[in-house]
Amino acid sequence: MIHYLTPYHSKDLGTAYNKHIDPLPQDSIICVRDLDTCILDLKVMPAIEKLATELKHGTGLITCLTNRIGERSQLYKGIINDNPDIRYHKKLTIALLNTPWKVRRIDHVVSGFFMLFTKEIWLEVGGFKEGTLGIDNYFSQAVIDHGYNIGISQNVYIWHYYRMVEGVGYKKHLQ
Repeated sequence: MIHYLTPYHSKDLGTAYNKHIDPLPQDSIICVRDLDTCILDLKVMPAIEKLATELKHGTGLITCLTNRIGERSQLYKGIINDNPDIRYHKKLTIALLNTPWKVRRIDHVVSGFFMLFTKEIWLEVGGFKEGTLGIDNYFSQAVIDHGYNIGISQNVYIWHYYRMVEGVGYKKHLQ
């Protein structure tokens, strides 16, 4: 079973993640998502289940594509998409689900709007650090430092608000 988590704490998101993950069974698969993300088609859920099988093949963490995030490798076509039409993003979600299956391996940290990993990995890397800023980068770097791959699904696309009105540089809400 996959445990979907979107915990929140205004000043210490890392501790909130850890408190939600700690009591889960040892064999858990965990999907952490930002509160400002949206899955636009139910067919994404079986695709996430398929991604979970990749975690048994040396991949420690998997993320997916999105419309807006600071890490370009996670952006569809590598560019921020400001299109506010949710219908556009729904069509893109379906189109990507219908392309040949591919998880691209990377060797750098990821932004944590969507992270899929096992509790075993979480334990091995020491969980999330305290705080809010950079906890996703720290966690994904720890996964790399422990010898695991990181993958980006080229088929799963999740819409992300990511400061659409405020601008990508806005971080007041994170401090």
